[in-house]
Amino acid sequence: MKAGCILTMAMATLALALAGCGDFLTLDARAPNACVTINGLHVPGLNEIPTNYFFPPSPTVTTHQSIDVPFDATVLPQGSAYSVKLVSFKLESAGTQTMEFVESAKLTANASGKSLVVATFTRTSAVPTKSIETAPDPAPDVTAYIVNGVLHLEGDLTGTAPAQGFAAAATVCFDVATTIGAK
Repeated sequence: MKAGCILTMAMATLALALAGCGDFLTLDARAPNACVTINGLHVPGLNEIPTNYFFPPSPTVTTHQSIDVPFDATVLPQGSAYSVKLVSFKLESAGTQTMEFVESAKLTANASGKSLVVATFTRTSAVPTKSIETAPDPAPDVTAYIVNGVLHLEGDLTGTAPAQGFAAAATVCFDVATTIGAK
């Protein structure tokens, strides 16, 4: 009964705020570690990278990938104030290919001629398996890089390219805070 009353009051407060009575009402919402997975990425192999030589050894190359991360209007409602921090990034092979060829990686947010390096990866003595993952500390604020509900990321992988290209998926996790209404 008590929980039902609290839920009813919360819904009534939200309805008033959305109806234009938000001069004195605010609703703060947080979504910690909200993740978006983008499938269908392609990591090119030596057979797809133009280079002047292949034999021996395999050249160290840097490949580039653009990733657009969409934010649903329910996560970032129009007219609300919000903050979005990138807390982790994971690139995973969709098949059996490992990521052992990756020596380093860099992820950059881009918008309106400005850029921000949001995550980096450097291989240590541990060889990566099917994925590489990084969790920047502190988590960078990417709010200013979200344009029309989309965060545009550019990824660079550096290493000895695999012989064949392969499919991959990227999972990007965020801490999202939204405030609806004004005091």
